[in-house]
Amino acid sequence: MTKRQLSLLAGGFLFFVVIACTIPGVRIGAGAEVNAGIESPKSGDTFPLAPVTIVYSASSIDGIAEVELSVNNAIVMRVTDINQSISVSEFVWTPEAPGDYTIRVRALSSENVWSDDAQINVTIEQAIEPTATVGVPTAAPEPQPTPVPFRIFDV
Repeated sequence: MTKRQLSLLAGGFLFFVVIACTIPGVRIGAGAEVNAGIESPKSGDTFPLAPVTIVYSASSIDGIAEVELSVNNAIVMRVTDINQSISVSEFVWTPEAPGDYTIRVRALSSENVWSDDAQINVTIEQAIEPTATVGVPTAAPEPQPTPVPFRIFDV
């Protein structure tokens, strides 16, 4: 290949790179899209007053630096130094009382860009305590003497 052909090839390649980087919706590097989601439970779910496992995810091609989980606007969990493009994890939350709760998760990219909040609403109901059943004691049958076996003798 001649120098001219190599220059044209390199110039054409650079042209396509520049065009690809300016396509709407494609963001590479600083300011890339950051996503966060709650995989489980689903919005509208109802649980007894007991620990609830929340499965959440976060992703960004810039990498995830931090994930926050909040319940009714109070942060209950913050994970930092994730340093991955995709993160899926879980948190076991123990509600303090029955009621309606809003659970949110958001993620921060390595380039300091926050995702939108992912949000679900769940209801926690009073745990149903098992009740003891009081049964009427049944009378045990009176012991009976063992009958003498009936025998026929040859006379």
